[in-house]
Amino acid sequence: GTAQVNVTTKAADISALQFGSDASASIAPNSQDNSYTVEAIDQYSNVNTSTGSLSDVTLTSSDAGVVDFDGSSSTSQALSSGSTTFNVDANGTGTETLDATIPDSSISNTSQQVAVANPGGLDLTVDHNLVTDSSSASSFSKKKATLTAQFTDSNGDALGINSENIT
Repeated sequence: GTAQVNVTTKAADISALQFGSDASASIAPNSQDNSYTVEAIDQYSNVNTSTGSLSDVTLTSSDAGVVDFDGSSSTSQALSSGSTTFNVDANGTGTETLDATIPDSSISNTSQQVAVANPGGLDLTVDHNLVTDSSSASSFSKKKATLTAQFTDSNGDALGINSENIT
């Protein structure tokens, strides 16, 4: 016979804050609502989703002329299921440090540097697909190409831009 054992894992107590994978190291000037997620993690870097009793996380910019949060140099939000996402607006150019803090001495706070700079390049990729169109009684295949454009910084890394149009 076959035996099955279900194992449920649970994260350890929260020991630190960390920026999530959506936190870009570079963003374009004048781009609005760039997402930066802060996560509550245990000592093994697992996100702890049991964060109901914790105080709010505060995200602070030391220079609101470079980045801010809807015109303010700091903003606070509650954690939900172990994380919270902040919208960061880029104003000028420069390098800025974002500090994520929580008023609990047993939890280590975190920081991330963000470079706000004009794009250094543009990467274009084309994906050719063969698509079957079944919207009519007689299905047919057609070729479709998807063009993806990504601004890059001076190092060739993706430049975070939210809801911006390339013309």
